[in-house]
Amino acid sequence: LRDNRVSSRRNLPGKGSLIANGPELIICDEAHRLKNNETKTNVALAALPCTRRVLLSGTPMQNDLEEFFSMVDFTNPGVLGDVKNFRKIYSNPILRGREPDASEKDREKGQAAQAALSGLANHFILRRTNELLQKHLPPKTVQVVCCKLTPLQQQLYKTITESKDVLRMCKTGKATKMVLSTITALKKLCNHPKLIYDAIRASSSAGNSGEASMAGLEECIPHFPDEYSAGRGAQNNPMSDHSGKMAVLEKMLHILYHEKKERIVLISNYTQTLDVFQNICRSCGYPFVRLDGTTAVKKRQKIVDIFNDPSSHQFAFLLSSKAGGCGINLVGASRLILFDPDWNPACDKQAMARVWRDGQKRRVFEYRFFGTGTIEEKFSVATSGSAPIFVMIG
Repeated sequence: LRDNRVSSRRNLPGKGSLIANGPELIICDEAHRLKNNETKTNVALAALPCTRRVLLSGTPMQNDLEEFFSMVDFTNPGVLGDVKNFRKIYSNPILRGREPDASEKDREKGQAAQAALSGLANHFILRRTNELLQKHLPPKTVQVVCCKLTPLQQQLYKTITESKDVLRMCKTGKATKMVLSTITALKKLCNHPKLIYDAIRASSSAGNSGEASMAGLEECIPHFPDEYSAGRGAQNNPMSDHSGKMAVLEKMLHILYHEKKERIVLISNYTQTLDVFQNICRSCGYPFVRLDGTTAVKKRQKIVDIFNDPSSHQFAFLLSSKAGGCGINLVGASRLILFDPDWNPACDKQAMARVWRDGQKRRVFEYRFFGTGTIEEKFSVATSGSAPIFVMIG
């Protein structure tokens, strides 16, 4: 948009001619950024008089109907009414019908509202997947890697699940904020015990033990080895032997770097896990680059280009799944590890599609890591494919 606007101002007479006359067509890539109609980008684009708008996005939308409304309203203003009308006719009945205690009547109303909304949206949404590229891309193999927990992880896992808070929560059967806190703690533990140790330490230093107490983490403190309280040196030690998944990862990296000579992308939902990846790479001498939410937008493409450059010596790309949904193409690697599952399976598919994209020349191997016998096995395991591409046409 910036380039087009500059070009238009040079060619059209008068200041602000683009806003006055408007373009004939607006095409927005990475359109999921328009999911909030109050952002400056959304407001600025909506101010341009235009009769045709197209949104392109490969980022899966979360279960937020108002984000969906914002994107639809941008391409087709008024087709769903205003936001109050949308909530009354579609959003509220759908959400009410999905509640665990919803009546049969509420469920019927919710299903009817959802069917009506889908029928309307199908008139202006085109859905395409990477299956269209299968004939043009090298073969892809997806493997689920089940990793056994170490004795330390097993002890900590048992301590959390048998803590008084968790037992009380299971006994009452009430869904509280403790549920999410506990699930997150267990997921982090499957990655590495250091992640929950850091949560306990952060909570203690802040003078508030509420977070640790909710997840039952305070009962884990006696089980941590001395290395975790040994100071800064321990913080830079990956301690891979304390995590089943990290131990497997370390062996895979050794083989890929010294024998296979292939590059790899390591993806996690947590920047704390990326910290451990980083420590492993440094201790083993593996060249790496890293991209997460703290990476400046202006620097991201430069990092990607460096990694994809065949003449560079980079080996590993450490990527936060939350920061990897902006068209990042990592075809410089032919191996990818999704270290932990996301709440939304579509996000996992999208993250795994980073290396299997146009421009890939080598056969691709993707690995999904799961902690054996843990809550991670409850998450949906998708064995192939990539995140869908949504095209909204107005």
